[in-house]
Amino acid sequence: MRSFFPLIVPFGFLLVTCVANTEPTLSRQAAPAATPLSAAATDTAAPTTLRFLAVDHDGNPVTDLRAEELSVQVGKQSRKIVSLSPASTDPRTIGVFFDISGSRRADRLIPVEVQATAKFLASIWQRDDVGFVIAFGEIPVTLAKPTNDLQQIESALQKIPEATYRGSTALYDSLCAVGITGSQTGRGEKLFIVVGDFEDNSSHKSEQKMIETIRQEGVRIFPLLRLEDNERRVSNVRRLTKIAKDIAGESGGDVLTVSTEKDLDNVFRRLTNELRGAYRLTYEPSPHDSKPKERRVQTTRRNAVILFQKD
Repeated sequence: MRSFFPLIVPFGFLLVTCVANTEPTLSRQAAPAATPLSAAATDTAAPTTLRFLAVDHDGNPVTDLRAEELSVQVGKQSRKIVSLSPASTDPRTIGVFFDISGSRRADRLIPVEVQATAKFLASIWQRDDVGFVIAFGEIPVTLAKPTNDLQQIESALQKIPEATYRGSTALYDSLCAVGITGSQTGRGEKLFIVVGDFEDNSSHKSEQKMIETIRQEGVRIFPLLRLEDNERRVSNVRRLTKIAKDIAGESGGDVLTVSTEKDLDNVFRRLTNELRGAYRLTYEPSPHDSKPKERRVQTTRRNAVILFQKD
């Protein structure tokens, strides 16, 4: 097995199969109280909880949505909303994935990406948050196991610029790899920030299988898509962007595109804003909802975009 990091935790410590779903908790600012609309559902099935992000077209958080501005459909049938509340105080598990394959060997922005990521985590970190760091090329390698200690996360990130960048890329395998589990990995909203060019040329799992896995496990993916401004990249921009958008769209995340150093501050500012617009919505189910059906969440609020995980 090829080793990219001489001092890195071996592959046996790899964290993550795509982990379970809850809600983001970024902002400590005051948020509107939950909006109860009805008593508990009368059906025998328990009410269903759906988590989503609400932003405007500029990426700014929409933090004052009301339940009456929303509608939920499962299949083609409307569902009664029971409650709506901001999701800004619960713990999170934040996974950071960095592409260290050969395609990024000459990327001059890698040290800047690392510093921007560390700065972002420091700005949003809360006491009960858990984080981990994975580097991936041909195989995923754990740089930091799940921990509440932000300093361990920051130390792991600093290893990335000194890595040996070579080999092919197994992006899909890395996002769906099965590794260690533990009490810490099951807490709070599950967010994966994936930094790379979104090329995949060696995974055993297909893109569709990877998307199915992150759906099942309830992970929200935010691709930080690195597109270099040269001829080789120009020919692949549409394909790589589509892959990133498919992954983000299915998981309820968003694509954050980086071409220049200036873009990094902008994309992390946008990510912070999107997570501040996090909500938890509960609706009354139907006995027929036990079978997988497409869910739709819509709002009458002008200039508001709803991001949620597709079924």
